[in-house]
Amino acid sequence: MIVRAEISVPAAAAPPRPDEPTVNPISLLLIVLGLIMIAFTLGRALRRRRAAALRASEETLEAARAISPAQGGAAAPRVQETCEEMVATLVQTAREVNAQLDTKISTLEVLIRQADERIAALAGGAALERPRERKPADDPRHAPVYSLSDEGLSALEIAQQTGLGQGEVEFILNLRDGGTPG
Repeated sequence: MIVRAEISVPAAAAPPRPDEPTVNPISLLLIVLGLIMIAFTLGRALRRRRAAALRASEETLEAARAISPAQGGAAAPRVQETCEEMVATLVQTAREVNAQLDTKISTLEVLIRQADERIAALAGGAALERPRERKPADDPRHAPVYSLSDEGLSALEIAQQTGLGQGEVEFILNLRDGGTPG
């Protein structure tokens, strides 16, 4: 008895043309994951540094309040005022940095979502397409921010009324103006 086995070898895929870019989805995924890790690490370090500075300023303020005029003479009230001014400045700076971080985080989230969509398209074998852009003014979640802005409120006032972060409000307003956030 003779058994015949046929082995078929698939035809080799045509080499990519030099004018066609080749994108390895695994490399793209690793790059995106690396960016996420860097953003997370930087955000964590900034939060720690900000918390330490705030604790130090609060301790300084408490120490200044503990000094009585009898202990420090006439200089105690001036020292206390100076410390309170420094704390107020630090708190304002922390708020501004927090707003900037919120804006950057929102921008990163948008970029990560776009990268994820492209990775999914590459993994599915679909051709790489430019992501469809939606008009931000059509987003119903942004309507309250736009209406308050039209009334002349600042980003800080809008953030306080809507419960959103100041950076997120600035990001939404930048989307409406057609500018690039960040």
